[in-house]
Amino acid sequence: SVMPTAEVVTCMDPRVAAGRLLNAPERALVLIDRVLAGVESTALLDQVTSVRPDLYVVVLSSSLSPDVSERVLRAGAREAIEKPSSLAGWREVVTDVIERAAQVDAVDWNAADWGDDDGESLLG
Repeated sequence: SVMPTAEVVTCMDPRVAAGRLLNAPERALVLIDRVLAGVESTALLDQVTSVRPDLYVVVLSSSLSPDVSERVLRAGAREAIEKPSSLAGWREVVTDVIERAAQVDAVDWNAADWGDDDGESLLG
């Protein structure tokens, strides 16, 4: 395992993703799919990162064109990465992302409260 003590929180529902991200620990590393349940995550990223610029957001996608990469980076992602096709590839990507995120700032990998707020109060 890449980081066995890190807390991992999953969210596959775009309706609650904003709240989860807004309540993420300070400087958290966030891996998010470009499309959540059929919904493009770019607007979500733009809203969340404008309120929480401390998050280290990495967008993952099965296919990334230069235009899509540019769009998610403009929306506030720090990186855009094409999903690897093997377990070894995933291990390498996750390890590399953790190292880059740690260089930017100290990340609280073991913070416990990601909250259950839906984010409506902060996103308007």
